[in-house]
Amino acid sequence: MAQRVHQNWREKGIAVMLTAVMLTFIIPMVGLAIDGSILYAIKTKLSTAVDASALAAARSLSTGLDIGSQASTATATAQSFYNANFPATYFFAPRTAPTITVNQSSTLVRTVKVDAYVDAPLFFLRAMNATTTRVNASGQASRRDVNVILVVDRSGSLSLSSSCAPMQAAAVGFVSQFAEARDTLGLVTFGGSYRVDFAPSVNFKTASPTISSVINSVACNGATNSAQGIWQGYKQLVALAQPGKLNVILFFTDGQPNGMTGYFPVKAASSCTDKTNKFGWSSALFNTSVTPAVPVGETGVRNISAPAPPVAADPGSIGGATSSNCAYNSSTSSVAQDIANLPDTVGGDFSGGVGNVSIWGKKSLLTTGGGKARIDDPGTVINAAINALDNAAVLIHQDTTYSTVIYSVGLGGAVDSTPEAGLLQRVSNDPASADFNSAWPAGRYIFVTDSTGLNNAFQAIASEILRLSL
Repeated sequence: MAQRVHQNWREKGIAVMLTAVMLTFIIPMVGLAIDGSILYAIKTKLSTAVDASALAAARSLSTGLDIGSQASTATATAQSFYNANFPATYFFAPRTAPTITVNQSSTLVRTVKVDAYVDAPLFFLRAMNATTTRVNASGQASRRDVNVILVVDRSGSLSLSSSCAPMQAAAVGFVSQFAEARDTLGLVTFGGSYRVDFAPSVNFKTASPTISSVINSVACNGATNSAQGIWQGYKQLVALAQPGKLNVILFFTDGQPNGMTGYFPVKAASSCTDKTNKFGWSSALFNTSVTPAVPVGETGVRNISAPAPPVAADPGSIGGATSSNCAYNSSTSSVAQDIANLPDTVGGDFSGGVGNVSIWGKKSLLTTGGGKARIDDPGTVINAAINALDNAAVLIHQDTTYSTVIYSVGLGGAVDSTPEAGLLQRVSNDPASADFNSAWPAGRYIFVTDSTGLNNAFQAIASEILRLSL
């Protein structure tokens, strides 16, 4: 029995010794684990802060009228976001001022870099004479310059719904989000025809007049010549010849297309004195909401041979010097007595006498005996205008050189009514569209029920464009 007790005491002595030896390793390991966890939390917080700081600063490069003020604003924004995302002390690590640099990293790209560090305290590892360790983090964001053409509907229906002024306010707010001297903005409006109201410029905030003042001077009247509007907006982008920028069209309309510009073939038997093709536009020739259909204003064929587009205003009254004695001068419902059919292509600049965009497509057209689209059927005219807009968008999306992104804003029930349902989703190549093509740049379509939602829609698109430019 005595021998057994002695053996137990020896075993207990060995256990105490082993525990003492193990503690010399366990305590530092536990301390390292705890301090390491704290350092990881500080590193994560610091990385989040510099990333948010760089992203916000890159987006703020749109603010200011010159590069110096833009860089100054970006620096202030970066500092503000850094402070907001990393407290003055976090796990007892005192915040230090970040180093913020703004430079032009390439011809069309500006980069914001934010570097920061904190000296994080150590707790358990102080036993090893280590009181602090430095934690570093770096965040970087680049802002690509953008070319944006606003293609804006100015048809008479906007005035009738009191939506013209809200549209102007929304568009002015939109252009204010972009950077003078870096981004390029332009304005094309469309009614019965199109106008380049503000030629694309990097000085859109300081030009005389500014793009904002031009937007505010737009008068809403006329038809809805959507295809020519968007096609001419695209041609403005192509003329800039800057495929390295993000190229964008913002397309706005409040109703279905009902107009087109083209060379309308005059019948040999027409009473028109001048038998050459009429260079004009045709909208829905009749009001089909009543029975029987009756003629409405802003219809028929207009002579717009002088001045040639772009014009200071939509052309004057129906007819003109080269349209004397035409039957449609006295009655727009008589247009078929003078004009044989709709042209097969519309929407071009017609400088060489040839249009660009086909009127044939998804929507069916009634035809004449010669297989041409009838000009005296209101449904055919509307469908042809819809097809033209559809086809113009397809041609724009297929241009891989400029990879133009199209955003659309539709106002009111008319934009999604039959036969136009889904049109603006297709125009934008919105991923929600049943016809979405993943090989083309994806845009977005925003529908608003009334003009009070226009500002939010335009701002959402501005945010999307700026996000893509990062």
